[in-house]
Amino acid sequence: MTDGRGAPDLPRGRYRVTVGLVGGATAFSLLGDQALYAVLPVYLDQLGLSAIQVGILLSANRWIRLLTNHLAHRILARADFRILFAGALVLGVATTAAYGLSRSFTALLTARLLWGLAWSFIRQGGVMRVMDTAPPEATGRTMGTYNGITRIGSVLGLFGGAVLVDTVGFSLAMLTLAAIAMVSVPMALALPAARRAETHDGAPRNSSAEGAPSPFLVLGFCLGVVGPGFVMSTLGFLLQSRVGSGGWLGFASAATLTGAVLAVRFALDTRALCSPRT
Repeated sequence: MTDGRGAPDLPRGRYRVTVGLVGGATAFSLLGDQALYAVLPVYLDQLGLSAIQVGILLSANRWIRLLTNHLAHRILARADFRILFAGALVLGVATTAAYGLSRSFTALLTARLLWGLAWSFIRQGGVMRVMDTAPPEATGRTMGTYNGITRIGSVLGLFGGAVLVDTVGFSLAMLTLAAIAMVSVPMALALPAARRAETHDGAPRNSSAEGAPSPFLVLGFCLGVVGPGFVMSTLGFLLQSRVGSGGWLGFASAATLTGAVLAVRFALDTRALCSPRT
C-alpha cells in the first residue's frame, strides 16, 4: 500500500528508522568536507596553497552542483535508491581520503568536484527519501529532524576536524575522517527497500506565477553568499591574522577557534530544526 504520493505506507516506527539512517549517513559523509572550511584558510601556507586557490577549492563543489543536482534528481527518481545512495557515500569517503593523500592543487580540485557530484546524490536522495516516507501530517517535523541530524555532522566536522588536524596533522586527520565516514555505507545499505514516488507535473515549485525567481530563492542566494560563502571561507584567515601561530591564550589555534565558532552556528541550527514546534 502507499500513502497517496507513491511512497510506501511505512509503520510510524519504521519511517523514523529510515529518517535516522538517512540523516546519520548524511552526517557522517559531511565530516571531511566541513573540516576543510575550518582548516584550509588557516593551513594554506603549510599546504602550499594560495588564498585564491583555497577560495576555489571551497567553492568548486558548489558550482559543480549547478549541473549535478538536476542530474541526481532525475536518476534517483528512477533507480534503486540504496545502491545510488551508498555509491555516493563511498565516493564522498574517497574524496576525503584524497585530501589526505595529495597536496597537489589539481588533485584537490578534482576531489572537490567529485565531492560536489557525490553530495548532489547524497543530499537530493536524502531529502527525496525522507519526503517519501514521512506521513503527510508530520512532513515538516520530519524534515526538521532529518536536517537536525545532518547538522551534527557539520558540527563534528568543523570542530572535531580542526582539533584533529591541529593534533595529528592534515594528511592523517583527513584519512581518519575518511575512515570514520565509512560508517555511512552500511547505514545506507540497511535502509528498508522503497519504491520511488512518481514525478509530479514537472512545474517549477520555486518560481512565481510570472516565471520570475521566487523571493525565497533570491533571499536564500543572498544568505548563502554571506554565510556559507564569504564568512565560512574567510573566518579562519581572519582569526589567524588576529591570534597568530601561538593561538588564543596559548592553547587554541586559529583552526580550532574557527571550527568552534562555525560549529556553534550549526549547533544552534540543529536545536532550532529539531524543536517540537518545527
